[in-house]
Amino acid sequence: MCLICGSKNPGFGCQWQRNYTHCGPCHSKISCPYCRMKYQEDELIIQCVQCYR
Repeated sequence: MCLICGSKNPGFGCQWQRNYTHCGPCHSKISCPYCRMKYQEDELIIQCVQCYR
């Protein structure tokens, strides 16, 4: 179960992250799902037009 949103599934086309404690959509708010680079606090995150993350 995701500790951030409470979801019981990882999300469409996603995998569980951080030892099964974050669903894919919640984890993508912490780091880039493509390159895995962590976001900085107050950094502007642009939504992907292909995957809507």
